[in-house]
Amino acid sequence: MPSHCWPASGSSSGGRARTRRRCWRAFCIRSSRRSSSRVIFSFAASFALFVNLSVGYRIFRGNPRYAGGAIAHIGLALLFLGFVASSRYDEKQTVSLEEGKPVDVLGGYKLTYLGNRPLDTERYGFSVEVDHDNEVYTVMPIIRYSSFTNSMMRHPDILNMVTRDFYVSPVSVETPDQRKEQTLNFKKGETRDVNGMQVTFVDFDFSDTEKGRMVTGGEFTIGVVLEVQSEGKKERLKPLMKNTGGSISYIPAAIAGSAVQFTIAKLQPNREDPSQSSVEIGVTAPGLTSRKPQAETLIVEASIKPFINLVWMGTITLVVGFILTIVRRVEEARQRE
Repeated sequence: MPSHCWPASGSSSGGRARTRRRCWRAFCIRSSRRSSSRVIFSFAASFALFVNLSVGYRIFRGNPRYAGGAIAHIGLALLFLGFVASSRYDEKQTVSLEEGKPVDVLGGYKLTYLGNRPLDTERYGFSVEVDHDNEVYTVMPIIRYSSFTNSMMRHPDILNMVTRDFYVSPVSVETPDQRKEQTLNFKKGETRDVNGMQVTFVDFDFSDTEKGRMVTGGEFTIGVVLEVQSEGKKERLKPLMKNTGGSISYIPAAIAGSAVQFTIAKLQPNREDPSQSSVEIGVTAPGLTSRKPQAETLIVEASIKPFINLVWMGTITLVVGFILTIVRRVEEARQRE
C-alpha cells in the first residue's frame, strides 16, 4: 500500500500545508532512494554477471575443474537480477469472479470461476480457468479453514510460464445465502442514513507508530473512526485494515447488541486536501436492501511476477558452482594426503 500522509483532523490550514510539504518531501526522498538503490543493485549484478561470464569462459577453456567459483558467482548475479525484476515489475489486480462468468484481468488474461470442491475436512479447492494467448489452463487456489485456531489460511496456485509466473490467490468467497451487504462511500465529516441510523465518517486512525511500521515494511493497522447515532444514542466504532507482510485482512466493527457490522471496503486518502479524503464502508445487516448475488462469487488477487525463472536459474547455477568447487577441493585434499 503506498505511503500516505495523515495529518490530525484538528490542524490549521497552515499546519496542514506544512504537513503536506514535509510528507511530499519525505515521499520523494524515499522514492528516490529506492530507485537509486535498485539501479545500483542492478548495475552491480549485471557487472558481476558479465565479468564472471568472461572469466568463467577463459577458465573453462583452460581447465573446467577450476570454473566452479565463476559459475557460482554467475548464479548469484542471476539470482539478484531475478529478485529486482520480479519485485519491480510485478502487477496485481483484485477481482470478483461470479461462477461461470469470464472476467478480463491484467490486460490479456481471462479468468472464469468454475466452482469449488472439498479436498479434506478443512481444505477447499476453487477451480479457476485461465485463458491466455489462446491457451486454456486450470488452476486451483486453496482456502484452509482451521477449526482449532478459528482462522482462515489462503494458498495461491501458480501458473509457470517461460518469462513470468501467474499467481491466483483466493481472498474470500461469497455465497448467495449470505447476509446482504451495502457498500457506501463517505467523505470526511459526511453523515449518511443507514437503515435508520445516522453514520458519520469522523477521521482515519493512523498513529505515528503505525506510520513508522508501514515505512519500514512491518505489520501495521489503519482504522476508520465512525460515529453511529441510533435511537438517541451515539457510539464510536473503528473497523480496521491490517497489513501483515503484504497480506491484507479486514476486521469489522459491530454495534453493541446488534447484528449490524461495518467493514472497510476501500481507503481513499487525499494528500493534497485531507478534508476531501473518503472511505468506502461495507454495512452488513439483516434488513438492508441490496442486490443479492445470483451465484457463488470468488474474490481473488491475480498477480504477475515477471522473470521469476531468473531466480530459479540463478539458484540452480549457484548450487552447481558450489558442488564443482567442493568436489575440486575434496580431490585436492586427497591428493595432498
